Amino acid sequence: MTQTFLSDGWFEEAEKIRAEIDPEVPEAIQGLVINLVVKDGPSRDIEAKMEAGRFAKGLADDAPTKLTVPYDIARKMFI
Repeated sequence: MTQTFLSDGWFEEAEKIRAEIDPEVPEAIQGLVINLVVKDGPSRDIEAKMEAGRFAKGLADDAPTKLTVPYDIARKMFI
């Protein structure tokens, strides 16, 4: 993937890949919802969520946890 991590293009490509491979979500994380705020991204702060094994843009209204991390740490965590 040649897109910048967490850019709009990155989210689009990641979703295409997820749809193509349709990975099975482990039972242990099917109900997991975590909001993620990534500070100081290449062009802005980024709001995202991990929901039932899926990483997507925006925040979930019902997330019990919100994690705020710098961009470089988020990149190391997810790439």
